Parts: sequence; C-alpha cells; structure tokens
Amino acid sequence: MKLYIHLILTLLILSSCSLLQEPEVPCPPAGDGIMLSFRINTQESGLQSRDDDHGHTEVESEYRQFEDGIDLHDIGMFIFAKMADAPGEEKLIVKVVDIATSFKSDNMEVSGGPGFYTVNITLLRQQLNDILGTEITPAGTARVQFRILMLVNSSTKGTGAGGSLSQYRWNRIDGNTYSSIIADNDHGLGSWTYTMGYLCNFNNENNMDEQTEKASITDLYPNPTGRPYIPMFGTMIQTVSQSVLYNSRPDNRVFLGELDMLRAVAKVRVVDNIDNKNADGYPKIVNAALIGSQSYLCPVPNGALTYQNGTQVHTPRLANPEYESNDINKFTYRLGVMPAAWTDLPPTAYRGEIFAGYIPEMGIFHINNDVNQGLPLFRISVAISKDSDGKEIIKLYEVPMTAYSGENFEFGNAILRNHIYTLSVKHVNNSDLILNVAVKDWRTISYQYEY
Repeated sequence: MKLYIHLILTLLILSSCSLLQEPEVPCPPAGDGIMLSFRINTQESGLQSRDDDHGHTEVESEYRQFEDGIDLHDIGMFIFAKMADAPGEEKLIVKVVDIATSFKSDNMEVSGGPGFYTVNITLLRQQLNDILGTEITPAGTARVQFRILMLVNSSTKGTGAGGSLSQYRWNRIDGNTYSSIIADNDHGLGSWTYTMGYLCNFNNENNMDEQTEKASITDLYPNPTGRPYIPMFGTMIQTVSQSVLYNSRPDNRVFLGELDMLRAVAKVRVVDNIDNKNADGYPKIVNAALIGSQSYLCPVPNGALTYQNGTQVHTPRLANPEYESNDINKFTYRLGVMPAAWTDLPPTAYRGEIFAGYIPEMGIFHINNDVNQGLPLFRISVAISKDSDGKEIIKLYEVPMTAYSGENFEFGNAILRNHIYTLSVKHVNNSDLILNVAVKDWRTISYQYEY
C-alpha cells in the first residue's frame, strides 16, 4: 500500500501574505482574494504495481509507520510558477517549512489533527500576475507552468543544525528558483546530509556478537533518541490553462496531478528460506547485520535538477564519497525481525524469519582487488543445531554483496535509494550457504494534489 497525502487546492499556488516571509502584508480584501485550500490526509490506497525501465518490480511498504511516515513539523514545500512559453525557470511563490504550525496569521487557518489536516489560505490575485509578468485572463492562450518541490523528514536533528526544527537551516534556503534552492552550497538543500544515527541504532565497529539477542525491526528502527521517519524528496512540473485558473473556485478546482516522494534510504532484507531444516527447525538464521561504508544520507538525490516525477534514481548521491573503495570506515547496521504479517513476500518465499533494515546509498565495491572481499557485506548468524546441553551451535557467515563462494552477485555497483535488496538463504552446507538475491524498486509515496 502507499501513503497518500491529498492536497486539495482551490487555485494552485500563489504567494500568500505571509508565505513569502512577509508577515506584515495585510490580508487581501474579500473581493480580491483567491481562496487556496488543501487537505492532508494520510490514508492507504492501492494502485497496480508497475515495472520500471530497469526491470525492477515495484514493492509495497511493509513497516508502514516508519517507511511511509510524515512529520508534519518537518515538511519543506516550495511552489514555483511562470508562463510556460517564457524563458528561464519558474519563480518561487510559496515557501512553507512547517505545515503543522506555520499557518497562524489571520488569512490562514489549519483545522483537524494528526493524519488529517485542512489548510485554508487567502491570496491576492494580483500576486500571481506580478510573478508571471502578465495578467491571467479567461481568453489567454499561453499556459501557466507550475513546479512543486517537497522535502520531508529532513531538517531536524540529523542536519546538525541547532534547534528541534533547524529553523536556521531553513532560513538559509533563500533562493527564488528551483535550481538555486536545490543547489549544492550553503544556501541550497543539495548540501544537506542526515546522520543515520537518528534513524537507527548502528555502530562503527566491525563486529557483531554471534550470541547477540535478535531484535524486532521496531526495536531498531527508528532510533528512539532520533527522528521517527525517513527523509524523502519529490518534485513535479505541470501546466494549466489560463481559463481554468481564472475560473477556478472552491467548487471548481484544478487537478494538477500526483507528486511521488522518493525515500532517501534503501531497504535490505535477509530471508531464512533454508530448505534442509530438520524436524527441530535447524539450521535456521538467528541474527543478521549489514556492514557498510556510509553513515550519512543525502535527502536530495543525485540528478535532482532534471529529476522526473515518479521515476527511480540510478546513480547514488554519497554523503562521504571518500569512504568508498576501502575497508577503513565500516558501519554495522543490525537487521531486525520483520513480522510475517507485514511482509510483502509470499509464504512460499520463506521458511523461517525475515530480517530487515534501512541503509543510506553507498557503493558496492571490491577490497584489495579481490572479488570475494567487498563491501557492503551481510553478516549472518546461523544456528546449525543444538549440543548435548541444549545450547544452540552458532556459525557466522560473511557474505559480501560483490560475490560469495565463487558466485558473482547482480546487486549492481551501488546501493540506491528507494530500492529493496533481498538476500535469501536457500540452503546451508557445512562450509557455506546457497543464496538467491534480488533488487526491486520500492513503491514511492504518492501525494495527490487536487485543485
């Protein structure tokens, strides 16, 4: 299932008297006002799965509270507009960085509560005309082009800025075009990074006690001391005719489309599908972890300037590229047990437990020019049997994502955001494992805009 956020806007866009950092601007008179209203509703809705151009079948969410969650205090929303036939970029007309508390002036109101909000804004019609450099008329033939940019769950503790909402960081995002706002500099979102320490419990020690008690995925993600949800990014462009805009009213809204949000992490899974279990259920996987080279993520993806709504990325954006191609910086991500009732895997795909976790983008590379040495690697604890005292006999296996036991894997050259990487253990021999691997697209989060 997807998380849907329905935004119902009476007249798409436009700047209000306080949305553009102008709280002193008086509210427009009733006759000159444009009533903008949108509704935020976190509800589930199913759509047919589709395959992307790279042959990856889309996969639904499993741990939905974490994977699809949105912090309403941590939403950066930017709306831009221009005449579609005009040169250059769209100009910023709306900037909102905290939907839950930003609308406090007389010309704005927010009603509802967590999970369902209605936001009403009164705008001056002349403000849109000023941004466009022309007057919108019902007879106008040139279309108006809008761009929406959203960055969610990305601006709080993990950015390193002070304050629970990192307002200082948001204030520095002061450009008036899409390219300037996503730029990779001190005034652009492209420079932001987010530590995984706020999403999960990880460490930079290259070990995991084989006797460590396994944990549920809810115990490990999110980290109780950090933020509750995964950073996400989305942008879209749409054009609207002048007549539709001019005649739009509360009962005659313009539908712009759906904005798909891209998670800034990948999901990894280790599946116990061991087919040579005995009557007591052995061998079985009792713990799993992934050792990787990155500990920070970038909320804005690679290629954001030309990113097309609803597509996956195929090149990673690394927070610390200098960590790649060596085994000096290693970070251990424990994987937690995913309840069978949550998983999208069919019952025939597992005979034991499913371990899962979330990691930032990172390269998949060899170490010391050896195909059998590489990062990231899976560290899997398998209980082979019990000894005479009833204690489980544990064997630890390390499986690099490059290759294992002479077999090259097809995980690709990098861990990519919004993808799911699954390693399934099919059989356990005395010395090694027989494995199946898969990479699938993670279904994006859809925000429906209705105008």
